[in-house]
Amino acid sequence: MNEKRVSRTGWLYLVIMELFIVANIVRSLVGERGEMNIFLNALTSQMMMILPVVIYYFISQDGFKETFSLRMVRIPTLLLTVLYVILWYPLIAACNAFTMLFTENTAMAMQQDLKDASPLVVWLVVGVAGPLLEELSFRGAILSGLRKSGRIFAAVLLQAVMFGVLHLNLNQMAYAIVLGFAFGMAVSATGSIWCGFLGHMMVNSASVAAMTAMSRMPGNMMQQSMDLAESPFWKTQLLAVLPLLAFVGIAAAGLSILLLRAMAYTEGREREFR
Repeated sequence: MNEKRVSRTGWLYLVIMELFIVANIVRSLVGERGEMNIFLNALTSQMMMILPVVIYYFISQDGFKETFSLRMVRIPTLLLTVLYVILWYPLIAACNAFTMLFTENTAMAMQQDLKDASPLVVWLVVGVAGPLLEELSFRGAILSGLRKSGRIFAAVLLQAVMFGVLHLNLNQMAYAIVLGFAFGMAVSATGSIWCGFLGHMMVNSASVAAMTAMSRMPGNMMQQSMDLAESPFWKTQLLAVLPLLAFVGIAAAGLSILLLRAMAYTEGREREFR
């Protein structure tokens, strides 16, 4: 029974990946004919993800709360989650900096699309709706299915890699794997997807704020910033600080285990944490 559940989870991910690839091909074709609407882009991606998950839920015949880990948590656990996610920020920054040596920063590439958009609407779409649907899919349906194997750490790691690969670009893939692992550990320790959602919303909201601020800069300044990020001088400076950033990131992520333990104990899940 457990093997069937894990296998079914793998098929769910393959379907999501196939739909994402098709959606990206369609977006590329549409983009060649005119300006691509960023909200339509986000909505398409989210629908490609959640529709297979809904079908999977009805096929699995598990309880709604069990499938999506919709367990309520205490306020102290949410406050600890905020600190827990903050400790992962240096490692996220290190992964982002490393990939910028080889490819463009995806967030910077989206700035022009946000220039005339409402910050509130962007935040609701990218900072709230996106994290909620992604957490329901990955730290909910997929992680709960993989955990049926009995190998919790392996399940967390595998769904993190799945989550990263889904982004289909090196820049986002690198730090998405780190985030997927951090959120997966939090959800496994507390038994609640809301810890993953809170952390995901924090990260995406910070990105939306940064992108919105950059998009409001005068056109020449924004272009200069983008050109600087692609310049050899910037990449040389980035390479110089990358080892220190990586060391701080790994150390901070290691310290986060203490907060993870406190979150688990607050929720009465000492056994799951061990």
